[in-house]
Order: sequence, then structure tokens, then C-alpha cells
Amino acid sequence: MREAPSFFAVGEEQRPDGLLVTFRVRHERDLLGWLLGWGAHVRVLEPAGLRALLVEEAAQIIKNHESLLT
Repeated sequence: MREAPSFFAVGEEQRPDGLLVTFRVRHERDLLGWLLGWGAHVRVLEPAGLRALLVEEAAQIIKNHESLLT
């Protein structure tokens, strides 16, 4: 069985502050794991909903690990 990817790049533009990549996704959440894999090297410009998902996930990661630092 073959399945279409849940996201793919539809554009790239090299800029002075980094590489701007545009993706087409079925659902914003489909891209979340991939974005998290880039760690602090990623910044979501839009849509705002995807930025909010990224912030929520990062906050949960911090919450899960804060107690392990002491």
C-alpha cells in the first residue's frame, strides 16, 4: 500500500537570516515532529496555529524534564 506524504516542501528561499521553506500539509500537527527535530534552529513564521502547537509542545517537554535537573 502506498500513502502520500503528510507534508512536503513546495518552496525554498535562501535569506540572510537562514533558509525559508514553505510546506504544504494536511494538518498543522503533521509537521510538528519534524520541526521539533530542528530544535532551536527552527522558527515558524506562519500560520499562528502551528506556532502555538510548537510552543505548547516545547512547554510540555520543559515540564517533563525540569524536575530532572535538580
